Amino acid sequence: MHASRTLRWSQIPDMWPRCVEAFEQPWCALMSEQNGSRIMRALLEVALSKKWAHVSAVLMSLSKAVERRIWPFENPMKQFQLHLEVLHNLQRWADDLAPTELASKTAAELGHFIHMNERHGAALLNAAKQFPSAKIAHVLRPLTPDLLKILIQITPAFDWNSKVHGFSEPFWIWVEDHTGALILQYSHLQFRQDDTSLSVDFVLGIKDQVPPSVTLRFLSDTWIGAEEEIYISLEDLIMPSTASTHLERLDIPFLSPQALHNGALETSYASSIRVFNSIQSRCFWSLYNTSQNVSVCGPVCSGKSLCGQLAIWYVIGLGTSLTIKEALSGVNCRSTQPNTLSLSHHPIMRQKHWERVYASSAVTVRWTS
Repeated sequence: MHASRTLRWSQIPDMWPRCVEAFEQPWCALMSEQNGSRIMRALLEVALSKKWAHVSAVLMSLSKAVERRIWPFENPMKQFQLHLEVLHNLQRWADDLAPTELASKTAAELGHFIHMNERHGAALLNAAKQFPSAKIAHVLRPLTPDLLKILIQITPAFDWNSKVHGFSEPFWIWVEDHTGALILQYSHLQFRQDDTSLSVDFVLGIKDQVPPSVTLRFLSDTWIGAEEEIYISLEDLIMPSTASTHLERLDIPFLSPQALHNGALETSYASSIRVFNSIQSRCFWSLYNTSQNVSVCGPVCSGKSLCGQLAIWYVIGLGTSLTIKEALSGVNCRSTQPNTLSLSHHPIMRQKHWERVYASSAVTVRWTS
């Protein structure tokens, strides 16, 4: 076990030949080389599925370390094919400068920092500008008292080089809670050469009270050191107040079809229903006797279609002296739905439904979408 672990970690600092020679187990070395990255990636998927924020970040760093054969604490510019003397002087004289800081300097300044000439500074500057980075902007948008939407705009901030970046650059972005222990939501992104920006929306659930903050973490899937952490304060965020405009279901007696006060309607409905259910009885008066706007919400098969029919009878103005056929003569029922397919399958809008239930073919049914 100790030998296998030593072989696996020896891949990172380029000690591979000495390690193989020391243990004299080429087959073990080959197995460790082929499966080390797979094991790390498998552990990373487990951590992401469990929403473990800190563990996922650590495993992401270790996965890239095994694949790149570079320790996470080493200078990230070591991932470029720079001259060994340039890398040595960079680690010695300017190791505290991040790639984004290097990219903001001039070639002459970089050459001075690493105690070399401007030509070496230009090579370092060119590599620093190709190091993957991004500018991230976010907007908080409260939706409901318990839902918060975060709109994120990600803009690449590096020079694309097909030899370095290939066809795409994969990134991870996730939102952590204020403790940094739990991933609330995450997404996997792909930057391509022609992409100017990418948009990601996260909708977070707010349970009892608004947390003091959340953290937005942006990490490259392949580059060590290409990550960013953004602190988002929620202390001044104002969420919508809890709405209490909906009506509670009243414990009232169920109405019978006699409440329609129309002999023809009572006869038609008596063949299919005995009494109106609680939802229909609750909104009967508003639908059948007034022109008020009514929003009826309920699950499937809860009687919403009949509520729509009651509203149609009010609009038609069916009186006791008219039969159903006379009242429906020349009437067009028009409704608007998101798509024609869902509307054509709705019970209210089916021609056969009217002919069967109301024994009338005089009504013309039309719909728009």
